Amino acid sequence: MLSPSLEPSGILGVVYLVSSLFMQPLLFLVPTFLMADRFPRRDRFPMRCMRAAILVAGFNLAISIAIMLGQTGGPLSGARYVLNFVVYSLYLIVLVPAAGSCFEMGFWDALFCATAGYTIQNIGSGLGEFLRILFQASTGSALAELPAVVVSDLSVIAIIVIYHYLFIRHLGELGSLGKDSRLMLGAAVGVILVVIAFDVVIRGLEREGAALGFLLALRVIHGAVSYFVLFAEYEMLYNVRLAGEVDAQARLSAERERQYLLSRDTIAAVNRRVHDIRHKVARDLSGQDVAIDKETLKAVVRDISVFDTQVKTGNDALDTILTEKSLTCTRRGVTLSCIADGTALRHMTAADLYGLFSLLLDRAMEEVCDLYDKNLRSVSLTLRRVGELALLHVEHYAKDGGVYPAGELEEIVSRYGGTLNVSDQGKSRAIDTMLPIPSKRGAPLVHIE
Repeated sequence: MLSPSLEPSGILGVVYLVSSLFMQPLLFLVPTFLMADRFPRRDRFPMRCMRAAILVAGFNLAISIAIMLGQTGGPLSGARYVLNFVVYSLYLIVLVPAAGSCFEMGFWDALFCATAGYTIQNIGSGLGEFLRILFQASTGSALAELPAVVVSDLSVIAIIVIYHYLFIRHLGELGSLGKDSRLMLGAAVGVILVVIAFDVVIRGLEREGAALGFLLALRVIHGAVSYFVLFAEYEMLYNVRLAGEVDAQARLSAERERQYLLSRDTIAAVNRRVHDIRHKVARDLSGQDVAIDKETLKAVVRDISVFDTQVKTGNDALDTILTEKSLTCTRRGVTLSCIADGTALRHMTAADLYGLFSLLLDRAMEEVCDLYDKNLRSVSLTLRRVGELALLHVEHYAKDGGVYPAGELEEIVSRYGGTLNVSDQGKSRAIDTMLPIPSKRGAPLVHIE
């Protein structure tokens, strides 16, 4: 943003015009897009970025022209304070759709990226103002207009580089805000009221002739407050992910307890069957005409078969999820067969693993259970690694004409930069998921059926 102390004229007006058209939009868009780059890019990404840049450039140019035409040497009135606050706040309204149009993200994530990117730009702009005022306080003369613009732009670039190294590049580990992000509204209000309003007040006080030492102190406080707001947004994103992890771990613990109780009951049932068989065999050996009937043997097979559902894939979280789903399929009369290499998905959080496989298998069970022919009630799942990709394939029979609800699945898959494809061929439905693997891991292949 242009400093209120600068009144361009002549060739400098052209410089400010060029800055408004090119440099200023980039200083807003670059930190915002760096924050958003952990999300998958939309189709025709370069063209979308160009449209977003034109949108922000047009908005920034309109604001810059309004500032240049409306600048006066006198103090700002209360109405001018409010007007400047509203105008600068409108940047968020522009940055949110700009980020959302270029990256596959929800509204809350776009708002997070826009507010954080705006805050980073504001910290850099404030640093430039601090250096300009410091120069004036040290030398007794104001910095020339053109060097002031250069110092302001370079300060923003330096802050973007520093924050990218210390902050932005670590956001990819935290994932998405998801749907339950009402706290994001509080963070946005904090950015608008604290960062923007504070900056407007400092600029206004400078125009009113406040002491340079006082302005320097305010700039330091403004930078500290802006950093606190940015840190608070990071902590909120971290807490959202942590809450999801805690919820997933609680679900996994509950499933492990259920599996333990089921295994304990199964062992007791098998022991009873074996006890009965031992007595029958003993009576048969003693000369009595007692044979082990087929129903008894079927009951033994049925009880022992529960142990076959103990899935081992090399991924503890996935083992628990697939074991629980295998038991559910057995109870519902659905045949589930798996070829699973769980090590291919070690980079996924337990919450996302649970969500992905629960959605896939629960929907598959619902669809096959609706089929009249019980012989078609089967689901196959294949998870394997090919190079640096994890390929997940689920196939089952389904009724013709059904629409597959892939929204939640796509949200999880896109979080890891993957793709989801649903295809129907006759009575068969296939769901193919491709997820990039961030690091190399060797993996034995485990077959469970």
